[in-house]
Amino acid sequence: MKVNIIIDDGVSLDDRKLIRRALIRSTLRGAGEVMACGEMASVTVRCTTDGVLAELNARYRDTSGPTDVLAFPYSDGPQIGDIAISLDRVRAQGGEHPVEELRLLAVHGFLHCLGFDHATREEASTMTALTRACLPGQEIEELETHDE
Repeated sequence: MKVNIIIDDGVSLDDRKLIRRALIRSTLRGAGEVMACGEMASVTVRCTTDGVLAELNARYRDTSGPTDVLAFPYSDGPQIGDIAISLDRVRAQGGEHPVEELRLLAVHGFLHCLGFDHATREEASTMTALTRACLPGQEIEELETHDE
């Protein structure tokens, strides 16, 4: 699977180092193997800031403020979708483990691109199990449903 990574201009040098340490390409390639996406599949990950995620959230979800990850699935062809991740949220939510948080958000967005969601308890349970399969060895908490 092909993984394209776009790093916005506003991303700090420390966050650029974080992106390299997180090995997003290999993480998502492994997730693509787990999900049997095939070699021709591709996904694009945009690493950016809270400001950009807030703009995208307002434009596409009619919601104010930033979020940690947004997924934009594609319905045709080998392109699975686009994922936007706020590195500000990665740092805030990841605490002492921002590398693991970045990997988690990349896989979370990837699974959303594949059509998975966590609106119900059953969906959240399925998505949690898939996340654990895609990130072996990383501690993954149970996903909450959208209404929790």
